[in-house]
Amino acid sequence: MIAYASSEYCGPLDNSASDQYIPGCVGRVTANTELKIVDINTGKSLGPNEDGEICLRGPKLISGYLNNESATKDAIDSNGWFRTGDIGHYDEDERLFVTDRLKELIKFKAWSVAPAEIESCLLSHESVDSVVVIGVKHKTDGQFPRAYVRVKDGKCVTEEELIEFVRGLDLIG
Repeated sequence: MIAYASSEYCGPLDNSASDQYIPGCVGRVTANTELKIVDINTGKSLGPNEDGEICLRGPKLISGYLNNESATKDAIDSNGWFRTGDIGHYDEDERLFVTDRLKELIKFKAWSVAPAEIESCLLSHESVDSVVVIGVKHKTDGQFPRAYVRVKDGKCVTEEELIEFVRGLDLIG
């Protein structure tokens, strides 16, 4: 069983055994809890199967961080929505899937890029066995994404080919 929890919001999801197991699903929102997914750049609410920041609202949310008004304002907006810092989406049946962490986003120029998104794209290349992407500091552009790639046995691919492959997928902009 996969679970999802937060110290700021008590029991936001139910992952009951009566639901059919779906890989990556962390459950459905509990009674008296609201969930929305927002675009990390615009704050616009997103629909089913669109990744964005997971936000929760309801009576089980903390009132704030003790003696830290600034952190409280950063985490909970004026409408009572708690920004979890997690990236995910819900499906047509309102099941939640967590796919990444916002704090792990790579800030490249004006964009925020999820390492998991680049990793997923690279894994779709026929020669890539496994990959991890990190952000590397850059003095003018924030961070550059750097991928560490393991090539499948018997396959061959160049760094330039992989860069062009990812560039062709238009992950930013």
